[in-house]
Parts: sequence; structure tokens; C-alpha cells
Amino acid sequence: MWLAGRAIVPRELFHDLLRFGVALGTVLPPVPGSPVQAKREGSRMSFTKKDRKVRSNSGITFPAEPFAEAIAGALHRSYGTTPSSIKTVAALVGANARAVKNWFEAKNAPSGEFVVTLCRYSDEVFVTFLRLAGRTEHLKAKRIAETASKLRDMLALLVEAGY
Repeated sequence: MWLAGRAIVPRELFHDLLRFGVALGTVLPPVPGSPVQAKREGSRMSFTKKDRKVRSNSGITFPAEPFAEAIAGALHRSYGTTPSSIKTVAALVGANARAVKNWFEAKNAPSGEFVVTLCRYSDEVFVTFLRLAGRTEHLKAKRIAETASKLRDMLALLVEAGY
């Protein structure tokens, strides 16, 4: 505690300190259990809400995030890299634009709910998700269904043309 106007000290204590020869401006040792004592003992403040949640395994480098990078690549292929693409994806999935920007930059990956919504609107994200899950047979089935749909469209055009 500081004396001489910087700390509030009860009058009785102030006069006692002066009687014992403590000069004005003397720094007194912190009281055990006080916030000053806790700070000197090395306790740290809590993290802010804006801190990154990913922690380093070794204390030096952060672990690789293949899922975040794969989703970021799929988002770039589907929507491009312009600021309007971030806003478009944010509006489609109902997420914060800052969170979507982190997805595009592969800093974070979307949560499960947002991955499902992204798969609903983007074939690239859906294919990437299936590849990451190791479900290549579903990719083959998807390609066959797309090809069959294109063939039906072509046959309809041929019938209309009279062939």
C-alpha cells in the first residue's frame, strides 16, 4: 500500500504508522491474501474471450489442422476469395462473418452444425467432407447419379429435336 494520498488508510492506522516511524511515501508489504499479494506470487489473469482456443502441444508450434485446411480449400473452390464470398457464406449458413473469415483462412474449422449446412449449399464442401471421412464409395455413387441426370437431360433434348 502507498501512503501519502495514494491509498485509503484508516485514520487510526495512519497515526499508528506515523508513531512507529513509518515515513510518508513508504511502500508497505502487501497483506497476505490481498490482490497485490496474489499478483506478486505469480497468479495470472484469466484468458479473454477473444483468445485462441487451440493450444500448442509442445509449447512452440501449433498442431496441423488438416480438416480446417481442407474445408478452407473447398470454400475457396466453391465461392472464391473475395470479401463478398465471405458475406455470402455467412448469410447462407447463419454464422458470424468473422467466423466465416477464419474458415476461409483455415484458422478455425466450422462446427458440425455449420459443416452440415455448408454441405447442403456447396458440392465442393460435401465432396471434401466425404473424402475426409473416407467414404469414396459415396463419391462414386454421387458421380453416377450426376451422370445419369445429365444423360436424361441430353435424351430430353434429343426427343425435343426430333431425333
